[in-house]
Amino acid sequence: MSEQTERQQPPALLAIGRSKERFGTIALATCTKMAYESESMFAMQAIQKNDYIYGVANSAPESVRNAVINVASIGLSLNPATAYAYLVPRDGRICLDISYMGLLDLAIESGGVKWGQAELVYERDTFSLCGIDKPPVHNRDPFAKDRGAI
Repeated sequence: MSEQTERQQPPALLAIGRSKERFGTIALATCTKMAYESESMFAMQAIQKNDYIYGVANSAPESVRNAVINVASIGLSLNPATAYAYLVPRDGRICLDISYMGLLDLAIESGGVKWGQAELVYERDTFSLCGIDKPPVHNRDPFAKDRGAI
């Protein structure tokens, strides 16, 4: 990239580019099999999807760089199709947030959990906890038009 082209790039996108070397080093060291090319593309898409995120990212580009590097550390993709992790504006910077699906994936991958499931419970469902060592009972009609509020 030429110096003039680089000067035309927004600070957040430049920060993503500056994360490449560190991202690769961490991904290799942690064996997360994360690909910088796809994760950087997902990061750019997330930042450019609305003006607020774009503004926060450009005012705190180092937080964008750190968040992208953290993707390699935890091994959860920013791919919106998986919904495992997100770049979120918070307190004037961009943070990497892990969704409940991402946390469940980490727990299963680590071997700490053999199987897990997460579902929303609505007010018209029947839900009972059966202790910490037994699965809960959750009876619901997934095809009901109105299950009530979450």
